[in-house]
Amino acid sequence: MRSQIVARNQPSPYGGSSAAPSSAPRCARRRIEAFSQVSLDRFRLTDTGSVRNDLCELLTVIMREFGRPQMRMLLRHGLGETCRDPDFTELFREVMNRRLELIASLVDRGIERGTFPPGTDAKLIADLISGVISIRVADGTPLPGAEEISALVDGLLYGFATPR
Repeated sequence: MRSQIVARNQPSPYGGSSAAPSSAPRCARRRIEAFSQVSLDRFRLTDTGSVRNDLCELLTVIMREFGRPQMRMLLRHGLGETCRDPDFTELFREVMNRRLELIASLVDRGIERGTFPPGTDAKLIADLISGVISIRVADGTPLPGAEEISALVDGLLYGFATPR
């Protein structure tokens, strides 16, 4: 906590200097990049010929990854820090946008193949999936398991895929 206060050059409740060390911005960038690399390395788009199966597989990997205690903690920290630090917010947004692009590209594949109707908003679908993860991580609710993932994908495909 002290390092966060120091990084924002605020008075320290613990006493002592609050001058930010020169490594503070680099440290935040390293943490967020490590978070990004660890999670993105595990997320791969497959092509089974079924967009539904590919979405279920990708979401299973994403939910398993963010269900790990270390990743839940890092995401919670990131969500909290975005409320306090505009520079961190920009870094966090870059990382999250890469993940959203991965999900959106799979939805775009579904549009090309006719699984989703033309005009489906791939970014909105990626945001919906990201929202489920963020809310559940923030409040400590378990992430969706296989049954919920299947229901979520079916809802996206048949119930609430939204045209642009």
